[in-house]
Amino acid sequence: MQENRLDKFVGSINNHISYIHGELHTNNDKLKDDTSIILGFQDDIDIDDSFCFMIKSHSPYYKSCRLKFLLQYASEVIFFGHSLGASDYPYFADFFKGLCEPKSDGFKKVRIFTRDEQSRQNILIQLRNMNNKQTQMLYEYSDFDIYRTSMDQDKIDNYFNFE
Repeated sequence: MQENRLDKFVGSINNHISYIHGELHTNNDKLKDDTSIILGFQDDIDIDDSFCFMIKSHSPYYKSCRLKFLLQYASEVIFFGHSLGASDYPYFADFFKGLCEPKSDGFKKVRIFTRDEQSRQNILIQLRNMNNKQTQMLYEYSDFDIYRTSMDQDKIDNYFNFE
């Protein structure tokens, strides 16, 4: 997707955007020095105490973002450039499992933006692992789609109502 199109979309969002691992800011196309990015692994990993500084929740920048609550009550959820890998299961497993069950209150809209067909397949594998091999239920019980930024330009333009 052309950079100005994504900027146009992000600039027009009036809802909540959660950067669960911090964010980088740009200033005149140069990255600012930002140390709030959170890298590491989840709490349940067995490690020597001397390496606990590498646990995400031990970062001095880690804070509550109420992500599970926001995911549960949002009518639409959009993922940009997220692998949904095993280290993210604590954040997203309940959300995606919930999407695989019928709801009386309608469909939740979920869009995932990724680079190409290989990354789309990788995300589907992660979702399959997260959902007890019930990926087809995501399509059945929610308004679910994955967009490949290198291949689906017309579809993306249509979704964002770009002319």
